[in-house]
Formats: sequence, C-alpha cells, structure tokens
Amino acid sequence: MVLLITCWLLHQELNMSTILAAGVTTPTALNITTDTSGQMVLATNGSTPALTLSTAQNAAFANNVSVAGTTTLTGAATASSTLAVTGAITATGGVISGATAAPTFSANVTGSATQTFINNSWTKAQFPNKEWDTNTNYDNATNYRFTPTVAGYYQINANVSMNGSFATELAVAVYKNGTRYKVGTDLSNGSVAFGYGQTVACLVSMNGSTDYVEIFLYQSSGANRNNSTDPSEFYFQGIFVRSL
Repeated sequence: MVLLITCWLLHQELNMSTILAAGVTTPTALNITTDTSGQMVLATNGSTPALTLSTAQNAAFANNVSVAGTTTLTGAATASSTLAVTGAITATGGVISGATAAPTFSANVTGSATQTFINNSWTKAQFPNKEWDTNTNYDNATNYRFTPTVAGYYQINANVSMNGSFATELAVAVYKNGTRYKVGTDLSNGSVAFGYGQTVACLVSMNGSTDYVEIFLYQSSGANRNNSTDPSEFYFQGIFVRSL
C-alpha cells in the first residue's frame, strides 16, 4: 500500500506539503504546486544531496528561488525570476551566465566624424557610432554618455587619438556625473605622432539610475585640434562586472 501511494504521488501534481526523501527518483517530469499552506521540502540523508539535476533535463524556476547551502549544477538551470543564493554555486563542466539585462556597449567614430578639441581644455569626446548597446544605455546622439540601468561595478575603457603631429600634452579621463574620476595615460611635454593613442581603463560603481560616465580629452598643442577618425583609435566601451 505504501509503495502504491508513493508511485501515485510521483506521477501526479502535488498540492500539499510534501517531503521527498534523498534518493527518490521519478522517470517523468514532476510538477509541484502549493496551496495556501503547502510547501515543498527536500530532505537529505547525511551527505546525500537533496536534489540532483542531471544533464539530461533542465530545471526551470518561474518564481523566486532561495538557496541557503551549496548548489551544484551539472546540467542547465534557468531562473526567470530572482535567484537568491547565500551559499556557493558550483558549475560542473559548465558556465554560469549573467543576466541578459546586464549592460555592455561599445562605440567609436566613423570616417567622417571629426570633432574639435579646444586648446588647454578638457573637452568631452563624442563617439557617435554604436558597435553594440545591449541595454540601450549609451546615448550616441546628444550627451555621448553611458547611463546603465542595472546597479553594479562596471569596467570602462576608452582610447583617443588626435590628427597630426605636434609637441604637446595629451591626456584622456573618465568623468563620472560630470566630475573627473580617473585619468589614464598622459603624455606631457612630448611629441605626439599621428595616430598616437591615449588610453584609460578603470572600474566604476554605478547606482543603476542616475550615475553616468563620459570620456574627456585634454590637449595643449597651442591650437584647437581634431580627433582621429579611425574607429580602431577612437572608441569608448563599458561592461557590467558584478552587482553592488
């Protein structure tokens, strides 16, 4: 009788508080829903895992999932809502992928996009050509700034280059919220050859709503200068690294 009841439970949709002992398997999909008082408890037996997901099947979670211990995934697991983990996640022979909404972008200049940079002044650089912008967070038409809508730490990269050759200072910097944040390479009192690039790379904490970053260029050649129009020499990039 106990065996018959167990088999029936494993093949039906469960609408009650249910305890599945370690080692219990089912050859078919197990659909579980809860009523107002029900919950699903996965029991363990010593070091035996409570739930094992094989590579033959995917696990899809439509609602929030909270994991307090160590979770080992040998197959694929998809969470369409929030996945909260207070322990460790181990991916055996696989890759843990970030959310598709995590922003990244890359922008540069085109062959005719010249800009004038004022002598002895920090001037915002314009990168009008998008290579990609996964979350539509880069403004390539008006402010030429990156305003991510996902809070986190971001890697920001940029390279700038000027037309012509001259003895000068040439520097590039990341500005955060209108204030100089990190200065990259700075050639002072040197000879800037045609196509010589200055680079900046740094991590920036962004709140996901109002924080934004821009690229500024400084030159002191004694006259106003135009940027290089080579897209491989004049670009601006950003990518989400991790949450705050």
